[in-house]
Amino acid sequence: GYYDLGRVRFADIANGGSGEATEQFLKGYFGEENYNECVLYAYTFLACCMKFPYWHKPKREKEMERAIDYLTRHKI
Repeated sequence: GYYDLGRVRFADIANGGSGEATEQFLKGYFGEENYNECVLYAYTFLACCMKFPYWHKPKREKEMERAIDYLTRHKI
């Protein structure tokens, strides 16, 4: 599940979302249970690593900058 959650969070960040989609997805997935933020960060980073090689070709600099900014500001 964390793999999918990381991909959703990454897409939300890269596309300039407010984070609301990620929060809704997390609530739907975990409900009232706690989740491991370190594991979610790791899968978000993995999603980033998997997309960046492809995003260099279509020139998606804005999305890459947003993702790098988020990952830098939220280091765990």
